[in-house]
Amino acid sequence: TAGRRALGALLLLALAAMLSLAAGRIGTPAEAWRTFSTAPPPTTGPGLNARLLTLNGSGRAQFWTAALDDAAAHPWLGSGAGTYELWWNRHRDTNFKIRDAHSLYLEALAELGPAGLLLLVAAIGLPLVFGVRAARSRPALTGAYAAFVAWVAHAGVDWDWEMPVLTLPALMLGAGLLASAPAHGGGGRRVHVALIAVSLALTPPVFVGLVGQSALAASQRAAARGDWVEAHEQASKAGSWLPWSADAKRQLGAAQLGGGDVAAARATFRRALQLDP
Repeated sequence: TAGRRALGALLLLALAAMLSLAAGRIGTPAEAWRTFSTAPPPTTGPGLNARLLTLNGSGRAQFWTAALDDAAAHPWLGSGAGTYELWWNRHRDTNFKIRDAHSLYLEALAELGPAGLLLLVAAIGLPLVFGVRAARSRPALTGAYAAFVAWVAHAGVDWDWEMPVLTLPALMLGAGLLASAPAHGGGGRRVHVALIAVSLALTPPVFVGLVGQSALAASQRAAARGDWVEAHEQASKAGSWLPWSADAKRQLGAAQLGGGDVAAARATFRRALQLDP
């Protein structure tokens, strides 16, 4: 106990020292926010070393404002998955090109609406809540919980949650924390059963998406090497599994065009435009 208290006091002193140094370098909280929010998006990517000790948001305030504007314009269902880039391109006041809002949560709100954000928060929140119980019962899991919390926090200020090398380990940590949380009586068991039921219910749509997207990727690879027959077959398969996907229709049109069937390609592109103007 004494050792833990000493370690805690040391960590608090280190944190206080870091905050003092930061305050001396960047000024008051108001000045820090002004530095963060008023800096325009960069015209070229600055060196990471130069960005380490600055609060320049690199345009994040503008990116986040655009996401909130997108959400306000589509308050119920959002503007659609993957459409933030379109909103940014239409309303930006700079030539800086981005695809993401640099915040998983704001982008989910803009593209998927309140319901999508709620589902996201529920999926992330469950490991956060039950992970505390797991870490208390098994102190060795404290590091796993801290790593998951770090990913959750960082996903709110950047886009690298899209990198599988970061997100897949984080999701596995979250699943492990849920599985390791001790069940308290019937209530805990009911929660575990409910989570299993939800996972099973989500399995069919996930499987459909996996098969369709795999076929779409296979068609794109075939097209890249000029194999238009394979590209056509895989694009048709993707369209069968994902009939709502404009990307599948667009890829099928590209395969038809590459194979020389211009009339069919024109008709397919028109169907793609009807799905996603």
